[in-house]
Amino acid sequence: LGFSITNDKVGSTGSTQLNGMYAYRIPFGEGKLAIGMQASVMNWRSDWEDLNYRDPASQDEVFQNYGFSRWLPNFGAGIYYSTDKYYLGFSVPRLMALDLRRSDDITTEEWAKVYRHYYFTAGAAFPIRGDAIVLKPSLLIKSIGLFEEFTASIKDPVRVGAPAEFDVDVSLLFYHALWVGASFRSAFAAQQFGGLSSFDSGDLWASYYLRNGFRVGLSYDYTLSGLRNFSKGTYELMLGYDFSYRTKRFNTPRYF
Repeated sequence: LGFSITNDKVGSTGSTQLNGMYAYRIPFGEGKLAIGMQASVMNWRSDWEDLNYRDPASQDEVFQNYGFSRWLPNFGAGIYYSTDKYYLGFSVPRLMALDLRRSDDITTEEWAKVYRHYYFTAGAAFPIRGDAIVLKPSLLIKSIGLFEEFTASIKDPVRVGAPAEFDVDVSLLFYHALWVGASFRSAFAAQQFGGLSSFDSGDLWASYYLRNGFRVGLSYDYTLSGLRNFSKGTYELMLGYDFSYRTKRFNTPRYF
């Protein structure tokens, strides 16, 4: 059972979303099968009067007093199977594709729309020297559509929104304490990009589990796209705490 609140603002548009989640776990084979559901409501708002113009005289009167707010409900679902050695998951956080335009908007373009997204994830753990060193590869695929929409996202990402993307991660866990890894993010080849994949970024990261349950980490993200001419990458510091670390010391090691 979970609950989250997110607030986002970009330029003159913003959104606030409330989410409630519930997962039911069932013993299945060697592991557990989890079925999750989500209900959410989003307040989408836009106020074009927040736009700043270098020359106030050039301000378009169409944007004056042009603002609106909409409450949009949605639902999500997912399924996740995990064992001590591997996991598989598939989810659709937003089952409903929603139009963000005003009800009196007569345009036919679909750029202001909440699209249905699909996520597939998989990972495994391969002990190399018993439990002393463990290799952990993982994969995440993100798509705006399946089948016809998936093909359309590759051929024409502008119409659908973006090409399907994938994240690949490979990491090593040493003595259940030091965790180091590398990640790569890209997109499937799209005709809009000359038939080439969109190499987005590469990451290096490391984290360390302290004896008192805390976890500290550092990551570096290097941009591989055209933005690399303007960005030198980003650093991220991480701090976490595992509330179940006391019980884990007495159980069979779990990697997920």
